[in-house]
Amino acid sequence: MPTSFNHDPPQNNDFDGEPAPKRLRQSVEPADTPSVAPDTLASIEETERYTRLFRLNRNLVQTLLRCVNADGTVDLQPHLEQAAKSYTGRRQLQLERVAQAVAEKIAETTNLASEHSLEKGSNDNSTTVADTTNGEAPQLPATSFTSVAFFPEGAHRWNSRQKRNLLPSNESTIQILRPLSPEAIALLGESPNISHLSTLLLSAKPLFFNDFGKFVLNLTPSLTIKIVPTEITTAVRQIDLLAYIHKHAPTVPIPVCHGLFQIGNTSYTLMTHYPGPTLAALWPALADDKKIHIREQLNDIIAALGELEWSGDALGWGGTTVDSRRHRRTTSEALPNVRAFNRWLLSNPLPGVSKERLDYLCRRLDALDYRVVMTHADLCPRNIMLDEDGATVAGIIDWENAGWYPRWWEYVKAADGAEEAGWEEFLPPLVRVDGWDREWALDKVVESVVMQS
Repeated sequence: MPTSFNHDPPQNNDFDGEPAPKRLRQSVEPADTPSVAPDTLASIEETERYTRLFRLNRNLVQTLLRCVNADGTVDLQPHLEQAAKSYTGRRQLQLERVAQAVAEKIAETTNLASEHSLEKGSNDNSTTVADTTNGEAPQLPATSFTSVAFFPEGAHRWNSRQKRNLLPSNESTIQILRPLSPEAIALLGESPNISHLSTLLLSAKPLFFNDFGKFVLNLTPSLTIKIVPTEITTAVRQIDLLAYIHKHAPTVPIPVCHGLFQIGNTSYTLMTHYPGPTLAALWPALADDKKIHIREQLNDIIAALGELEWSGDALGWGGTTVDSRRHRRTTSEALPNVRAFNRWLLSNPLPGVSKERLDYLCRRLDALDYRVVMTHADLCPRNIMLDEDGATVAGIIDWENAGWYPRWWEYVKAADGAEEAGWEEFLPPLVRVDGWDREWALDKVVESVVMQS
């Protein structure tokens, strides 16, 4: 019997069966000593080494598994040879990053401890170091625009790596891509400068951030800023799409754009802040009658989007079509119709997938003859904002994948993208149409035969 690749590596477990240590992400409270204990260093190195090498090995196994799923008799020899050529270099790169992470952690802990010593010294001898901030975030000099730190009591203490990702270089320039609203001008000024922006970012309340430089920060009670590296065109497309929906479907609750600017290769989007929770935060404890009430509101939203008329020019938005799975794929040119969209979905097949199989899948996709509608393409509880009462839909956020798509696309993406148990059963009726399990199953077959990068 052939060897099976159906054995995934242990999730969050080390080889001895003990839980693997989680990667350190947040800054630690400074200790009285500026040194890092040897056992702490060993733990940091072990965590980084396990996390990075586990991902490297898992990705290799998953690539082979996809080949086998596409064709159970595939000759793996060329795939193994290709993997062997790059594996040594990729492993060495991960080991170098382990050493870099350990060095950064030493520097970070030392810096925090030094800051702690200065703070302690100022408390012991207040005549030596004067504290003019009264325990609040430092204020900028008075100007014609707002310079108040809105959340001084909740200011997040970023570690050194996070600060490098968050703060733009002082030598950078700000390029306005979409006009600032009066509210944004009151906060940033008509000609924003890096110093003032950095002060605002440091005093903001973090709503989301990751290790890849993406941040969502609450600047004021009504403004949120979304910071995303290397996705300038995505941010521009999203803002223009939201403007279109605001104009042609004003009843759809979506964020208002208060401006978009660029610093280097990073986009900064100012949007409406929703103070209430996400549906994801409340979902586990939400009663079924509340879920049904929210579903009815979402159905009205989908109905309003469905009334928008596609011009027939191209799928997606702004000449770009998006398919977000494990990785995010975008087209390099506009797709004029659904048939072109179907062929693009299958345009990056795994090695070993026959032309006959691809042609068969194309015919099956072409048979899904549904009209093109405005689609969110990531309608999941994490992207549904509720009012503070937890019962009213206040807004739908994260429209990066949205655009004109076949009607079944909304269901496939909504059913796949959520992590909440039971979400599929409570999808709006206009999304969860009877019989669309066929479309979902066909999309799963498509996913099994195409590359995910």
